[in-house]
Amino acid sequence: MSGPFQGINSASTALRAFQRAMDTIGHNMANVNTRGYSRQTVEMQTLDPSSFWSYGREAIGSGVAVSSISRARASYLDMRYQTANSDLGRGNALSTGLSRIEQVYNEPGDLGIANALDQFFNGWSGLASNPADQAARLNLRNAAQTLTDRIRTSYSDLEQVEGTIQQEINNAFDSVDALSEQIARLNDQIRASSAMGEMPNDLMDQRDLAISDLSRIVNITTTQHGDGSTSVYLSNSPLVSQAEYHPVPRTYNAANGTLTGGTVDIPLRNGELSGHFQALSRITSARADLDALANNLRSQVNSVHMTGINADGNTNVRFFNDAAPQTGAADFALDPAILSSLDAIATGVTGAAGDGGLALSLSNLRETNISALGDRTFSGFYRDAVGSISQDASYYKGLTTTYEQVALQVENQIQSVSGVSLDDEMADLMRYQRSYQAAARVLTVLDEVAEDLVNLIR
Repeated sequence: MSGPFQGINSASTALRAFQRAMDTIGHNMANVNTRGYSRQTVEMQTLDPSSFWSYGREAIGSGVAVSSISRARASYLDMRYQTANSDLGRGNALSTGLSRIEQVYNEPGDLGIANALDQFFNGWSGLASNPADQAARLNLRNAAQTLTDRIRTSYSDLEQVEGTIQQEINNAFDSVDALSEQIARLNDQIRASSAMGEMPNDLMDQRDLAISDLSRIVNITTTQHGDGSTSVYLSNSPLVSQAEYHPVPRTYNAANGTLTGGTVDIPLRNGELSGHFQALSRITSARADLDALANNLRSQVNSVHMTGINADGNTNVRFFNDAAPQTGAADFALDPAILSSLDAIATGVTGAAGDGGLALSLSNLRETNISALGDRTFSGFYRDAVGSISQDASYYKGLTTTYEQVALQVENQIQSVSGVSLDDEMADLMRYQRSYQAAARVLTVLDEVAEDLVNLIR
């Protein structure tokens, strides 16, 4: 029931409530630059009234108390951001990988394979015009060596890019496991705090940030549970359950974009890991294109050159080395006989010094459509391979820019809900400061009244 000290109790509860509000505002302002922090707000409620008798039963308020301190968070925006973040992660990884492949080709330019192919066939054309000219033979051999060097170097560079992406894939696996373990640990802490009736806002922020970072690497979905924990799934395969985390399977098929866990294939539809897989698949394709170019140059040129008779009177001489295990672009090189003597180069089928018919036939290979290359010329096949990479690199670079804008837009929406505004916090701080001062003044007055009452009784 109401007593003479009712007002003092009401004023003191108000002081405590306003102090908690100012503490929360201070916490918000301190974390204005903290990544992933959500603005916290204090919710207040009136305390149960006290009843008293005055010409009938009456009730009088007994003050205010903090009912909760909650996060400003919109779950639907979090889900949108996870999707946008996954799109951005895949776009960035794929765009970067394609750009690396494009840089390997170094086209167009004087230092690329396309220019070396032109110089190679030009060398045969020049030799056909001057079969006995040693300078023309030297020019051809130099052009052929440049061509083989550039094809081998490009193939080696693609292998280095492949190794880099494979390391990035391993790093992505490590990051997925580390983030999953962090989410599981935060689940335990949040569950324990919730069981004690606490609202672990900061722990929830840390978990949401970890989930956001995880969505950048792989496409995920989440499920909230009543005990405060969150489960995380990768294409219906659990990464984090209520009680523990599950290491991500590391057996993968880059061409199919899948992980294999036991007997189950887990498709990757988005995220950095998916982008790395796509880039790795394109590198495999690019290496296969260089192999096809080298193998067909080797077989087509050798099949013609071996029919000729060189200045030494020898026939059946290869121009490019195809002795076992010479295969593909990795070991594309001139035959040792060509490297050791310019006279080993055949220009005709008669052996006569002025016979340049064979050299002319080899020069005409420039315009010959090769069935094994999809009925395209050597230059046409290589140009299409490079053009495909270049077009895709340009396309995904533009698409990634779009993904960045979408992710930024959603992030700005999240900030409008969850971000800390120093101006707003200062306004709230002044409001609660004035409320605190008013409550303190009420408490002072009531304390003086109570003291007068006690003195009166004495």
